[in-house]
Amino acid sequence: MTFAEYAALPGINWSRLKLMAKSPLHFKEEVIGDSDPMSFGRAAHCTVLEPLEFPRLYVLWDGGTKRGKAWDKFCEANAGKYPLSERDYNRAVAVRDAVLNHPVAGPYFTGPGESEVTLQWTDAGTGLNCKARLDRSLPGTVVDLKTAADAGPDAFARAAARYQYVHQLAHYCAGADYAYGDEHRAVIVAVESEAPHDVCVYELSEDDLWTAGEEVKALLRRVKECMASGQWPGRFTEPQTLDLPPYAFARDDSELELTGLKVRETA
Repeated sequence: MTFAEYAALPGINWSRLKLMAKSPLHFKEEVIGDSDPMSFGRAAHCTVLEPLEFPRLYVLWDGGTKRGKAWDKFCEANAGKYPLSERDYNRAVAVRDAVLNHPVAGPYFTGPGESEVTLQWTDAGTGLNCKARLDRSLPGTVVDLKTAADAGPDAFARAAARYQYVHQLAHYCAGADYAYGDEHRAVIVAVESEAPHDVCVYELSEDDLWTAGEEVKALLRRVKECMASGQWPGRFTEPQTLDLPPYAFARDDSELELTGLKVRETA
């Protein structure tokens, strides 16, 4: 199944559900996350997860500016393919080599398993239809590939918290548990997007995955409640106090004079 076919399927995926944490209003707008095949992240995923598809979908463009007769001729000759700059094309290939040659990460992608697996299921707590597209599915294990600026534990932990990677994997595991009838563990393979493309494999703890899973369930319950009430509020249902940052005001009288303002005299 292509990504476009997956996107057209009914059901709540994580890219949409995570907007519920911002507000029901944002969820209702159905703003979906990055699925642009032209992005470097998507190209890097393709090299690792679908290596045979990469040359069919992507093509190297090293002609500089994307305009003019040469560009038009190139597009005509490569209709249906996504052009990548020489830098991005080479980076995507380097990411693939780094992941597949890594002693821990490599076997997740070269051994038994399936890539780009589409799942659909019904959430038991709410009856809502859900869906997910797993990067890699192995018996008892869900693997997610992430490109990162820094794959080290400290930096990647901050990124994982910011982008809610554990919640994403909890949603995936819920679908895998339903589809395959057993509990799944979750693994994230992080690879740096710039050379030397260091790789680190992160095994998510059962406690973190359970906690994230409970929060995912809460988001689904809130979706159900909003569907029942027909109310989809934004973040701000009460007046807010505007707290300006410290730099909004001059720090002392001399700074006021420099900006051409007069200090108000006090009795």
